[in-house]
Amino acid sequence: MATGKGSGSKLNRLQFKQKLVTSSAKPITTQELLKRLKNLFGEISKTDQEEIETDSLKTVTRELIHNTLLSHKDKGVKAYVACCISDLLRLYAPDAPYTDKELRVTYAEATSSLRKKKTAFWLI
Repeated sequence: MATGKGSGSKLNRLQFKQKLVTSSAKPITTQELLKRLKNLFGEISKTDQEEIETDSLKTVTRELIHNTLLSHKDKGVKAYVACCISDLLRLYAPDAPYTDKELRVTYAEATSSLRKKKTAFWLI
C-alpha cells in the first residue's frame, strides 16, 4: 500500500533512480556524485509532503546515511547530503525515516562540517 500524507488522490513517486552508493570496485566519481545529488535535491526540494508516495523514497533515504556519503571528503557532497536528508525529514514528517542513532550520527556529521566553516552550502 502506498503511504503518504495526501487526501486520497494519486500520489507521485520519486523519479530519481540513480545510485548514490556503489561498490568499491566501481566507485562513482565525485563530479558524477555531485551531479546526482544535485538532481535528487532538485526533485525532493520541490515536492510537497501531500504529493509524494513515501515508499518511493526508501532507497535514497537509506543511501543518504551510508558512511561513504556522510564522511565523504568533498564538502559539496556533504552539503548536498545534508540538504537532501533535511528535505526527506520534511517529507516524512512527523515520522522520521531514521532511528534515533542514525539521526544522531547524521547530525554529528553535518554539524562537524559546519563547524569547520568550509562547507560549501552556497554551491546549492
